Amino acid sequence: MKKYLKYCLRWAIALFVIHVMVIILFGVMSKAEQSDLIVVLGSKVHENGEPAKRLKYRLDKGAELFQQGMANAIIVSGGLGKEGHDEAAVMAAYLIQKGIPPTAIIQDNQGLTTYASAQNCRDIMQAQQAKSIIIVSQYFHLLRSSIAFKRIGIAQVSVESADLFVEWRDCYSVPREILGLYYYLVRSYDLD
Repeated sequence: MKKYLKYCLRWAIALFVIHVMVIILFGVMSKAEQSDLIVVLGSKVHENGEPAKRLKYRLDKGAELFQQGMANAIIVSGGLGKEGHDEAAVMAAYLIQKGIPPTAIIQDNQGLTTYASAQNCRDIMQAQQAKSIIIVSQYFHLLRSSIAFKRIGIAQVSVESADLFVEWRDCYSVPREILGLYYYLVRSYDLD
């Protein structure tokens, strides 16, 4: 019985390490392709209304891609956080301060989850007659995000990671993504 448990434990550890490597490598190695739109996925806004560090890095990457001419507009997708701020409005204000024209920013304030952001972006893309999108988030979030966007019916998806790597929270975030990844792979999506 001990041999069997050791064997199972070794396989579980090996599978965990493989999953972590796939998530990290996908996020770090993937690069954005020329697209119609960029979506910056939301994250925490502090009680004082300032974007948290992760969110600033995401927004900075979105602004950089826009300024490089990778897309014509940026969707900022977030919801009402527990701190009481509309993430999308805070994100838009931050991008405007970075020199992004207000007319190039589309606010999605119903992006409470990655799946909700995917649905909302699909609707925005249909209204804009857009065919392709770049997703900007943290490296560990990009594989699951791209799966959600593709499964919701957006065929042309590329991703780009924010330039913030290896925070202490990643020790929690990366393993959590394994569970989220399988959830997104097996869930059925509403495609209407």
